[in-house]
Amino acid sequence: MLIVVSYDIVNNSKRDRIVKVLQAYGTRVQKSVFECDLVDRERLNVYSKLTRIMKEYPHETDSIRFYKICASCLKLVEIIGAGEIQLRPQFIIV
Repeated sequence: MLIVVSYDIVNNSKRDRIVKVLQAYGTRVQKSVFECDLVDRERLNVYSKLTRIMKEYPHETDSIRFYKICASCLKLVEIIGAGEIQLRPQFIIV
């Protein structure tokens, strides 16, 4: 499932840690936005890691948002300008 993760973080070191986690799971498409093609287990891992970071450096205005994009909604995504949605290839192991 494609999940768009956006964040607004004040602290530089906290933001750097969040970016490092997201880079391991997805593609940065804008300065504070990642697109992550994740299975449910990966989504839970990302959520858990980011929750820990947020708790270590609490700040009242910081936020991270997860937007789940279903397969039918993915067809409705429009991009103006550079870029494309990058999904993992589907493999069938026989």
